[in-house]
Amino acid sequence: MSRPTPGLASVGEALHRVLSGDRPEWVSADTWHALRVSLRRLRRDAVRSLERVGPAATSAALDVGRSTVARWREPGGWLAQSRDGDEA
Repeated sequence: MSRPTPGLASVGEALHRVLSGDRPEWVSADTWHALRVSLRRLRRDAVRSLERVGPAATSAALDVGRSTVARWREPGGWLAQSRDGDEA
């Protein structure tokens, strides 16, 4: 069975994992920063959707299951509130 094409929500989750590590030498500091800004903006949009329409409608909009959104909201997940408060 083929896997579905990743959407922006799954890209956000992947960025969250990758950006939690060290910047590879081949990636410039400017690009690394731009990716972190993009991740914060994706997170902000998803969290706003959760606040506005709730998890069921947000899950449908993100094209993932509710259990996936619930997992992403757990501590350490890409939609969880971070320690530095940059979740939104």
